[in-house]
Amino acid sequence: NNIKHLTLERDNLLQRRDVLEERNKKLQAQNELQQYTHEYTMNLFFAPVLRHTLNLQQTSEHQHSIIVDLTSIVRDLHESLENRETDLDTQIVFAHAQSKVHEMERVSLMQSMEVQLQQLEEEAVGAVNAVATASGKLEFERKSEEQTRWNEYVSQVESI
Repeated sequence: NNIKHLTLERDNLLQRRDVLEERNKKLQAQNELQQYTHEYTMNLFFAPVLRHTLNLQQTSEHQHSIIVDLTSIVRDLHESLENRETDLDTQIVFAHAQSKVHEMERVSLMQSMEVQLQQLEEEAVGAVNAVATASGKLEFERKSEEQTRWNEYVSQVESI
């Protein structure tokens, strides 16, 4: 009786074990199916979203870097323009001062040239007068010599 009972219990346990093994196989198959479904769902839906999100993050970081670089460039340009305005103002003041200096030099040079021109005109008039005087003296001497020769010729002719 005890053996029979133990045998029945053993058979019952074996049967339960078989049921549990069968259930375990079904659960493992179900688990594999769920893992496959999970991987498929992840690859189909989540991976593209994740890639897109990563691409958006990289694009955002790249755009942020570009914005930072552009901001730096704008600041540099702004400083450069401010410096140029200051430089231009300085250059304008300097050019104006240089213009005044050049005008003063030009006026001084014109006055100096007018004085030199006046002196040259006076020298030229003096030279013309000297040449005319010398020419008159030469002409007078020539005429005097000619007159003297004529007088000598006339005297010689009369004495003959």
